[in-house]
Amino acid sequence: MKSDVQETFARIYKRYDLANTILSGGRDATWRKNAVSLLNQTSRIKNPASSLYLDLCTGTGRLAYETSKRFGSQVVGLDFSEEMLRWGARNNSRISNIEYRISNVLSDAQILPFGDNNFEGVTIGFGIRNIPDVQRALLEMYRVVKPGGRAIILEFSRPESFLIKPFYHFYLRNLLPWIGGFIAGEKAPYDYLARTIWDFPIYEEFLHLMKEVGWSEVKYSPLTFGIVTVYSGRK
Repeated sequence: MKSDVQETFARIYKRYDLANTILSGGRDATWRKNAVSLLNQTSRIKNPASSLYLDLCTGTGRLAYETSKRFGSQVVGLDFSEEMLRWGARNNSRISNIEYRISNVLSDAQILPFGDNNFEGVTIGFGIRNIPDVQRALLEMYRVVKPGGRAIILEFSRPESFLIKPFYHFYLRNLLPWIGGFIAGEKAPYDYLARTIWDFPIYEEFLHLMKEVGWSEVKYSPLTFGIVTVYSGRK
């Protein structure tokens, strides 16, 4: 039986990427590139092209494909939405003539079907806030990454500037659900998006969750005035 979140993504998967691009003003591609650029910031990975990476809550696979394109590496994309995985595999195979090395797995990010110390690094883009038990997911990420490997988490956040914050709050609560609903054909998923963005722990609070399960060298980097943030940690 599908959860409410799974049902939500099953209804909007065909216009999910289009909505993200429009709602972000086209910045989503830059955010993904910034996140992936942090993956190999360790001297231990001599040849990223021969490495295996994991992308959780991969959705239509855009972050996984960015990793594969940048490093020429093999990436496992995991998601609990079969519709999103199928749609992503169909569309991403046509966006470039580069031979990507992607394999998709239908599973739950809270119970990863992989052995310990299996991946050079793990990414998750705009998905951690959809996981019921965030700390359990962070612990699973820690378990499957090799010692010295990195976790890169890209997620929506909230601007702290007193000039930007009220306008962003108005946009999030009042405009985003209507714009997203118009593009995707359904408003409810974007009401959910706005609510989870505002309620999700950010900055030092999220770093604390990472440190509690063992991640070290944790840090965060706000992007685009703090609309999104890249969190990173090392095992």
